[in-house]
Amino acid sequence: MNLHTHLGDDQAPHRPLIEKLSDAYREFAITLPTWERYEDFVEGVAHVDGHDVDIYYETTFSYLNFWCAERAALDRLRSALLTL
Repeated sequence: MNLHTHLGDDQAPHRPLIEKLSDAYREFAITLPTWERYEDFVEGVAHVDGHDVDIYYETTFSYLNFWCAERAALDRLRSALLTL
């Protein structure tokens, strides 16, 4: 198994996972830019308990990051994501 093999742009799990989270937890009001075939370095936002949680992912490097100064908002988003 080659651990350095990257998924194709339309196979990366980030956007489908975030969209599934958005559908399951509409109260988070998640926004992402419009999907593009070769998207990479994508930024979005989720509104969790009155706080903006920054969403960032890189398709090529298979990297997903959430950031917010309010730890409780991050914990809630993380917990919701783990239920999926």
